[in-house]
Amino acid sequence: LQPVGAVWRASRYTWTFPWGGWLKMRYLQADRDASRYQGHSYNDLLVDEAGNFPDPAPLDKLVATLRDKHGVPCRQAMSANPGGPGHEWLVNRYSKPAKPGVPFIDPTTGAQRVYIPSLLTDNPALLLRDPKYIERLRRSGPAWLVKAWLMGDWSAHPEGNIVKLEWF
Repeated sequence: LQPVGAVWRASRYTWTFPWGGWLKMRYLQADRDASRYQGHSYNDLLVDEAGNFPDPAPLDKLVATLRDKHGVPCRQAMSANPGGPGHEWLVNRYSKPAKPGVPFIDPTTGAQRVYIPSLLTDNPALLLRDPKYIERLRRSGPAWLVKAWLMGDWSAHPEGNIVKLEWF
């Protein structure tokens, strides 16, 4: 990667770029946090580890901030690993409705979505710089979860029968 000349402003949790652009790093845990951003305008909404959200409501609320008075296209992108608290809603929203890599329109919201699967091996730089990462990963959780992480397997589930209260 080539340096772009961005400067980190720690007090504002913001990267500023020489051409006037900025990248804000913000906190979001719950719906009330998302409300703090009402009235803001952003071109991109990038969420790392969306699977840590048991409910998509805070992320959905932030979609209202995607707007640009000059017509610059806006987008939302999320990354996630299988097995987190948001596993089920991510599967239902992204991997079940269409084949991987095939855009589809959500029938309820009209949003265009696409599920792009990936494997740990898709990140060769990580494995090159940290060759023992897979070994540590194998020791970090139950077999079904490690398999899900290594293989990007969103169909993986805990071993045994699990009964959920909402089924009744």
